[in-house]
Amino acid sequence: MPPPLRPRDAIRTREQAERFLLGRVNYERRPIPPDALRLDGVRALLGELGAPQLRVPAVHIAGTKGKGTVAALVAAALTANGLKCGLFTSPHLSRFEERLVVDGVEPDEATFVRLVTDVAAAAQRAEANGAAPTTFFEMCAALGFLHFARSECDVAALEVGLGGRLDATNVCEPVVCAITSISRDHTSLLGHTHAAIAGEKAGIAKPGVPLIWGGGPGDAEHAVRARCEAVGAPFLSTGLSTGAPAPHQRANAATAVAILDALRSAGWSIDPEVAAAGMAAVRLPGRAERFPPPTNDAGEPIGPAVLIDVAHNWASATALAETLRTAPESGRRCLVLACAKDKDAAGLLRTLLPHVDDLVCTQFVSNPRAIPPSELASLARSLTDAPIRCDADPRSAWAGAVRRAGVGGLAIAAGSFFLIAELRPEVAGATS
Repeated sequence: MPPPLRPRDAIRTREQAERFLLGRVNYERRPIPPDALRLDGVRALLGELGAPQLRVPAVHIAGTKGKGTVAALVAAALTANGLKCGLFTSPHLSRFEERLVVDGVEPDEATFVRLVTDVAAAAQRAEANGAAPTTFFEMCAALGFLHFARSECDVAALEVGLGGRLDATNVCEPVVCAITSISRDHTSLLGHTHAAIAGEKAGIAKPGVPLIWGGGPGDAEHAVRARCEAVGAPFLSTGLSTGAPAPHQRANAATAVAILDALRSAGWSIDPEVAAAGMAAVRLPGRAERFPPPTNDAGEPIGPAVLIDVAHNWASATALAETLRTAPESGRRCLVLACAKDKDAAGLLRTLLPHVDDLVCTQFVSNPRAIPPSELASLARSLTDAPIRCDADPRSAWAGAVRRAGVGGLAIAAGSFFLIAELRPEVAGATS
């Protein structure tokens, strides 16, 4: 693999642009030091770019689970209503450009190269003026803000990367904020209680800007309410009046609808029926994504159905467990699981194992944060008597699970964005 590009190196191709980005300090690939998250670096970077974050109104969305889904639903609804809408999400599954789209379209290669070139030059200037080295995610946020400003977006839906208070997206100018849900994740950085985690995520609240609460009652809600009262942000809670089939889907849709209602109340022209049609068309790769069984020339199934999900914490695993509970397949269910070292692997296993017949512990290979498969398998064996296998090659692990699930069964992959990113091209190709 070629060495990463430095800011002073020429960036002329998409490959070089991506190499430059991946050469920055990347907390998606390494543990985050307790004092690493701060906003002065991204502010300095954006200052060198002319403060593009101030030129596009934002819908700012935090939460432990569902924030990317809600952002995508809101963006689709706004685009359907004729508003030019940017969508910033993370991480990506296949291509970096998935993180920054406008009206559902990724930037083309020339645009992407120009964006990275300009952000790299701005980082060099900021660092020369004494700013700390710009991190990968700060670069990502700056690319999103710059792309949406240059595209003359009317609005942008922004998914928070981590927490909220100190996330690089928290320099935006929101017109509505939202928090989807709270559960235990990144506890070393955000706190060990729901209230502490909620307090960090509620750091996105801004004076006079309505904040939609999409979680349920309890300590987390109290913490969010308290933060809203402290800064003067109107607190609004969702209702679950939508027709989506699963509880977590209803909660996500209800949060998106509440955001759109708040925008409408603020004077934005949004037709609810047009918005609903836009949201109904949203398909999110890797989020409870189903593929039908492969068939022979006679149309007969020759293998299992497939379900892949980026579930990587207790809340998302609970949603996946509900999906499995109601899945129509009556045959063998085989799960391929990989987890990052900073995730609650035991919680994932406890939640998912009752819904599967067979487990293959594997790892993702594109990121060094994976738990070794043998360690994951040892933990699983302490929790179940179900068959457990170890395979350090994720593609081999997947092929074995598909064989064992067989006709009438269900092959499942879950546990990490990184695992699904590695397996999805193979899964989609095999079922197309």
